[in-house]
Amino acid sequence: DGLHMMYVISLRSPLRQGQTAHNYCVIQFKKEREESLKLNISEEEINKKYGKELNQELEGPLYDILSRLFKSLIKISIIVPSGFKSEKDTDAVKCSSRAQDGYLYPLLKSFLFVHKPVAYIRHDDIKYLEFNRISEFAAAGRSFDINIVTKDNSYSFTGISKGEYKPLVEYLITKNIKVRNGDDEGKTMDLTNMDILTNPGRVNRRAMADIEEEGLEGMGSQDDSEGEDESFDIDAQEGEDSDLESNGSESLIEESDLEDGGKKKSKSKKKKAKKEE
Repeated sequence: DGLHMMYVISLRSPLRQGQTAHNYCVIQFKKEREESLKLNISEEEINKKYGKELNQELEGPLYDILSRLFKSLIKISIIVPSGFKSEKDTDAVKCSSRAQDGYLYPLLKSFLFVHKPVAYIRHDDIKYLEFNRISEFAAAGRSFDINIVTKDNSYSFTGISKGEYKPLVEYLITKNIKVRNGDDEGKTMDLTNMDILTNPGRVNRRAMADIEEEGLEGMGSQDDSEGEDESFDIDAQEGEDSDLESNGSESLIEESDLEDGGKKKSKSKKKKAKKEE
């Protein structure tokens, strides 16, 4: 909403509240909230352990202070959205999941829905993504739905504005994800057919006849060297707030996409996320 920043932290061991297990911890800040603090550690020890990465006294936006502490003390990089822009030039599309309003973030290698319930879906785990009600909005409807089916689960996101259809299709073209049309008996959508971008209600029957029933992997492969979701550069961010300031902007730590220091891949299980709601 342009007023808040949010961290989404994926927990190695879920928190339990009664019979409910919480796999994510969500921290929300007012975007304009600023603080100043002094670390309970000497300058000498700071210089010895952290060098120029950390100062004894910190001040500025609270989310920025937390980012610096994560980076310096915990040695965890923070990932910000990249690779997708919505119809309104934001990093997410507004939708609902299980009757809860939120934002769906298409990241470089995953999807993230915040904030209740948090859903983190890696591209590698997706069997296919299915569009529903696109024939309706091609005629008179104002929204459509998508259903993401993984190896062991499925996630439905409803009420997406029809203006977000084209950005989502353009995003999927660059990913190795099978895409189906739920309005046409689950047949695979040929994303190379430009008519699908402009008029999803029309199905190119000739193209469909040439596609195997199992489905077409999203056209345009995602090179293994594409890289991980973009890291949050705290120093650069001071002059580039636009990287974070968008309606519902967020960031996600994808450990399996990172290496030590945030440069390459890591097998670490803990994930952290930062986002502006």
